[in-house]
Amino acid sequence: MKVKYILFSLVFALCSYMGASADEQPIRIGLSYASTAKTSVEIYSEAGFETVDTLDLGNHIIATILEGNIILSDSTGSAVLYQGINGEEVKVVARDNRLSIDNKLYRGNVIFKPYEDKITVINEVMADDYLRGVVSSEMPSSWPIEALKAQAVAARCFAFNNLGKHSAYGFDLCSTTNCQVYGGIEAEKESTNRAIEETAGIIAVADGKIIDALYSSSNGGYVEASENVWGGKISYFKTFKDEYEETEEISGAVWNVELSPEEIKAELLENGVDIGDILSMEIVKKSESGRVLEVKITGTTGTKSYTKSYARTFLGLRSQLYTITSPDNTVINCITASGKETISGDYHVLTATGVEKRSTGSGNGNYIINGRGFGHGVGMSQWGARYMSEQGLNYVDIITYYYKGVQIVNYTEFIS
Repeated sequence: MKVKYILFSLVFALCSYMGASADEQPIRIGLSYASTAKTSVEIYSEAGFETVDTLDLGNHIIATILEGNIILSDSTGSAVLYQGINGEEVKVVARDNRLSIDNKLYRGNVIFKPYEDKITVINEVMADDYLRGVVSSEMPSSWPIEALKAQAVAARCFAFNNLGKHSAYGFDLCSTTNCQVYGGIEAEKESTNRAIEETAGIIAVADGKIIDALYSSSNGGYVEASENVWGGKISYFKTFKDEYEETEEISGAVWNVELSPEEIKAELLENGVDIGDILSMEIVKKSESGRVLEVKITGTTGTKSYTKSYARTFLGLRSQLYTITSPDNTVINCITASGKETISGDYHVLTATGVEKRSTGSGNGNYIINGRGFGHGVGMSQWGARYMSEQGLNYVDIITYYYKGVQIVNYTEFIS
């Protein structure tokens, strides 16, 4: 009977999910889990709380855990209001859909789930209420409304496409950059709430599915295909030159990092890689956009190669779109109006075929990494969306530009 009951519950939940509109979809957001799980949690609601079976819990509760079960007590901790059994999760319903969790405001309800000897804290919230805490956290609320609308649609698609991403911990999405930054009520802004309302239920689809609408701050002037970052070709992620992003105008989007061989060695050791003293670091392969697909580091006792996204993350770089100037002691003497000068690093020379850029190396024994962009570069450039909206283009133009071949539809129509 238990197996049949579970199967029935799953079918019922799926049918309920498929029959609801986009803004009626409940999403579970993990606020504290695993290493950040809590030993106690304080919640407050002016209108009061109740359990799912309408047991009145008052308006100020302390949640703790005892022998693997959730305990709900009054604000003094002296009176037990409710005790969980068999290690089950406990859902507390806020009567007015607003509550404070450890002094931070959220919409929706809260779920406490035992995790070893601590508590996983989950905010259950309707989809568009979730987006209200996301869009302003992911894009400046002062930006043009059409850019904010594009961000709202992308965030909605990302959420629906990634439901259950953290199912092992009992929730759908986390509240950090590992998913989307979610700040609850305190993050909400009038402009981003308007963007969500004016795109209510709007999603982008391709190949019969809601797209995984990835986005990053700046793509450095080139949008990247997903297979060049994580592997796995996806139809709407293409490599192409971004005609709208003005990378040079974006603070921090053109960057450089200077690292000594010792610093690179230390970074490798931090990641459990020991190849001795660093002898060279070179780019082996690039994508059509110029992003590094493979970088090889040679040491006195071995070599190590990093490919695709790891070519960015192994040194904590801002993007995969970079060049490396290797160290050497070469210098160039040049005659100027003020006399002879010694130069090092990048320089330009007039040749029979035109002006060419060359480099003498860093000249100080360090590696210089010059890069463009901030993030993975796949999908929508947020800065590109801003520039497009400033040129009079709307959110549909933005979404269909960055996600090739997608259709803009209403969620309710799509699932029906």
